[in-house]
Amino acid sequence: MNIFSKKIDSGLSFTVHSLDILTCFLCTVKRLIKNEVNFMKRVIEAARIFFEDLYENTATVVGVKRCEDNWELLVEVITDDDYTRKRAKNDLISVFKVNMDSDLQIISYSREEIRERGKALEKTIY
Repeated sequence: MNIFSKKIDSGLSFTVHSLDILTCFLCTVKRLIKNEVNFMKRVIEAARIFFEDLYENTATVVGVKRCEDNWELLVEVITDDDYTRKRAKNDLISVFKVNMDSDLQIISYSREEIRERGKALEKTIY
């Protein structure tokens, strides 16, 4: 009997081939990844809704990073003010760094940068 064999109570034995074990392992990993992706979608949606409610304008999550039990996100919010419209300037984009816990509650956020739409970030925030 090799390490992949098991004995059943009835005295019969069966062999679980290494391919079966690998298939089972891969199915488990696939399920875990799918759960993580689904949770990440919920994290992104919670942050987007928070900023759209707070600033009453379009918010886009442009970065997500898991940090132990919390999440770090980068969120861009379009700043639509009269100043930019009167002077025919591009919209301003506020870039926020957000910390969220595993219960999808915003722990903290801070504005890291303001830039004109179409211009690249000045610095790397992560």
